[in-house]
Amino acid sequence: MIQDFDYIPTLRAKSTRDAITNALVASIPSSESILPGVQTAIKKKSLAEQLKPVNQVITFYWQDHSNTPTIRPDPFPAKSLMKIFQGGLSGQLFLYLCKLLDIPEKRLSDIISLPQSTLNKRKKRGYFSPTESERLYRILKLFKRAVEVFDNNPAHARKWLKSEAFGLDGAVPLDFAKSEIGAREVDNLLTRIDEGIFA
Repeated sequence: MIQDFDYIPTLRAKSTRDAITNALVASIPSSESILPGVQTAIKKKSLAEQLKPVNQVITFYWQDHSNTPTIRPDPFPAKSLMKIFQGGLSGQLFLYLCKLLDIPEKRLSDIISLPQSTLNKRKKRGYFSPTESERLYRILKLFKRAVEVFDNNPAHARKWLKSEAFGLDGAVPLDFAKSEIGAREVDNLLTRIDEGIFA
């Protein structure tokens, strides 16, 4: 069994970070239409195989969802995510999220409260701090949730996240999600929309 003091460098290996990034993006319905390169990377070698060297450290759920619909399960349980955040999410995931949301890097760095100088350092280093990783994942998860709610339509989800929302007193969901409390409110609003409750 790999001890706690061993797993951080293990999770920071580039191949591991790339596989984690691919798994997180692949869990978003219709992500392949926006990031076809990620899907190619997944098809070349199964994600389960890519993550085999760290399966003592993190648990990974993977099934072929190519014919599945809207809802795809999260690829990692909470306990594994906590370890992944300690190792730091990949700088590549930041760039993918900009593409998924169709926003400039500066906008995303503002949303996750990351100064430009720090972002430049993280891109050079290749991964984010645990706190930054958690904020990045929060936005990725909201995008995934919005795609699911809006009938597997990433364009509609993207537009909703970047527009003023009546249920948030006119605030823009992406901006509202800068804090954990705000992100929970956005997620609650998406749940109400999904259930047809608009009041």
